[in-house]
Amino acid sequence: AQAGRGIGRYMSDWVTLFGPEIIILGGGSVQLGPSFVNAIKDEMDRTYFLDEGPEIFVDEGRFHWTAGAAAITIQNLFVD
Repeated sequence: AQAGRGIGRYMSDWVTLFGPEIIILGGGSVQLGPSFVNAIKDEMDRTYFLDEGPEIFVDEGRFHWTAGAAAITIQNLFVD
């Protein structure tokens, strides 16, 4: 849980700088289980200073990185 809290603090700072609408957690980190992922979410909630942070989505699938890349591509095509 300590590692999850550390990552949550780092992600809170990152979110403050870049303002993403959603965060997708995937890969080996989600394999560590709900206690790890919940520690990340809890720490982000505790340290994020704006009213509402981004939605956090846990992708337990095998192709998380391709789905994320596709989502970014589609968003860039249809925005503006």
